[in-house]
Amino acid sequence: LLIFNIVMIATVILDAGRKVSFLDLLVLTGLVHFMFGHLYLKRVDAVWFVKRRPAVVVALIYTPVIFSAVKIILNSNIFARFVNDKAEGRVDGSRLSNWSDGMSVTFSSIKNFCLGADISQMNDINFHNFFFDTSVRFGFPITMVILLSFVFAMRAVWKRVADDHFSKVMFIAILSNVFLHSTINSALSQSLYISSLVFTLSVLVHCKTKMSEYNK
Repeated sequence: LLIFNIVMIATVILDAGRKVSFLDLLVLTGLVHFMFGHLYLKRVDAVWFVKRRPAVVVALIYTPVIFSAVKIILNSNIFARFVNDKAEGRVDGSRLSNWSDGMSVTFSSIKNFCLGADISQMNDINFHNFFFDTSVRFGFPITMVILLSFVFAMRAVWKRVADDHFSKVMFIAILSNVFLHSTINSALSQSLYISSLVFTLSVLVHCKTKMSEYNK
């Protein structure tokens, strides 16, 4: 069921045609390989044990599945957009200029730095970066408060999952994906990233709590 859900997510990502989705595909691919290793491989006192039947199935379908996945990616909307943007010399999607504009607005005056800029007087208010979008709208001090709150929340969750290898890897994957998306896009204009983070972390903590209760 989990693999089926990942395939559906990957299909939607490829069809959406957004280059940033390559990050999602990278994280999803890494998680799939990790899950196979976690479920079917076990190490006890330097000796590796393999569940033979699943291992044989995975070995037989791995090459054709990877080949099919590469073929699908090469014929997807997202790859076509990447090729077109490369031909036009804008692979970064104007991100570097957006980030430069966001930094310039934030540090252009004491008022902007402390309280944020008047975005009603600006032509473009989307800097494709959560940190710059926040600092432009609310000022640098508020941005730091939000970031510190995020760090403290992540530390609290980490303490709950750090003693379980599977939960720890999943947590790192989630954080990596959200951090990369927050750098390239903005949770203010595309709040799905933060909503997904909150939902996923809630489920992760809940599962970890239930596992602890069961082990007792």
